[in-house]
Amino acid sequence: MRVERALDKLRERMARRGITSTTAALTVVLANQTLSAAPAGLAASIVSASAAGAATGGGLSTFTLIAMSQAKTIIVGVVIAAGLVTPLVLQHQENTRLRAALETLRAQMAERLRSQPADQRPADADELERLRREHSELIGLRGEVTALRQRAAATAKAQGAPEDVDRLKALKLAGEDAQGQALLAKSPEIAMLPAQTWENAGFATATAALQTLNWAVRNHDTNAIASVLSWDTQAKARAEALFAALPQSVQERYGSVDAVIFDWALNRGTPTASYRVLSQTEQGPDDLTLVEQHQYVDGRVRENAVQFHRDETGGWRQVIPPELLPKLEIVINDLAGMPPTGGR
Repeated sequence: MRVERALDKLRERMARRGITSTTAALTVVLANQTLSAAPAGLAASIVSASAAGAATGGGLSTFTLIAMSQAKTIIVGVVIAAGLVTPLVLQHQENTRLRAALETLRAQMAERLRSQPADQRPADADELERLRREHSELIGLRGEVTALRQRAAATAKAQGAPEDVDRLKALKLAGEDAQGQALLAKSPEIAMLPAQTWENAGFATATAALQTLNWAVRNHDTNAIASVLSWDTQAKARAEALFAALPQSVQERYGSVDAVIFDWALNRGTPTASYRVLSQTEQGPDDLTLVEQHQYVDGRVRENAVQFHRDETGGWRQVIPPELLPKLEIVINDLAGMPPTGGR
C-alpha cells in the first residue's frame, strides 16, 4: 500500500509539471532503471542552510525547500525500488534452489538406473510406442496370412476330389442355415409375410411400397417395378457409366440400365418366399429407412436396410443407393458373355 501511494503521489507531481503517465508505466520504468545516489554534499548543504535560516530567524530558505523536495523524491524512489526488487530477488533465489534440487534428483535417478540390471531398466517411451506399432502390424500380417492360407486350402479342396467339393458345399450351406436361423430368431413376434399373400398395395406408405415391389417382382410386372424404384443421383450416374462401357451388342440388347435392373430382379436372382419389416427409422419428413428380412425359396435368409423417399406426388419410392453399385457392377460386367433371358 505504501508503494502504491508513493507511485500515485509521484504520478500527480509529474502531472503538475506537464508529464502524464500511469502508475503501471512508472512501475516498469523504475524497475528497469538503476537508482542514482544522492550528491555527496547534499546532506551538508541542507544542514548548513537550515542552520543559517535558524540563525537569521527567516525560517527555511528556498534552497532548503528544494533540497528537501529532492531528498523526498529520492526516498520515494528507494521505497518503490525496494518494493519491486525484493520479490524478484526472492523469486530468483527460489528458482536457483529448485534448479539445484532438480539436478540432484536427476543425478540420483541416473545413478539408480546405472545400478539396475539392463533387463530391469524402464524402456524409453518412443521405443515402447514403436514396439506397440510393430506388434499391431504383426497381428495384422498374421491375420492376412491366415486368410490367405484358408483361401489356398479352399482352392485346393475345390480343385480336388468331388467328395471334397461336396463337403465344402455342405459346410457352406450349414453356415448359411445357422446364420438364417439366428436372423429369424430376432423379433419372433413379427410374422413373415409369405409370397402368396402379397398384393399391389400402392405407394401411400413405405411398407406398402415394399410389398408392391415384392409383388411386382413375383408377378414380372415391370411397370410396377419402375413405379416403385428411384435412383440415387450418384448411383444413377455411375450405373449409366458402367452401362456405356458395355459392348454395343449388349447395350442394344437391353436399351438402358433400368432394363438391366429388371432383368437382374426378374430372371437372374433367387425368388423370395417371404419377408417381414423389423423396424422403421425416419431421417426426415420425406426420407426413412426400413430394416427388412427376406427368405429365399432355397432357405437362405438376408437382412437389409432399405431407403425410401417420398416424391412430389406423395408416393414412397425405394431408392437404389450407391452401396448397391459393387454388386450391380458385377452383374453388368457378366452381361457381356450372357444371352438375354427375357423381355425388357
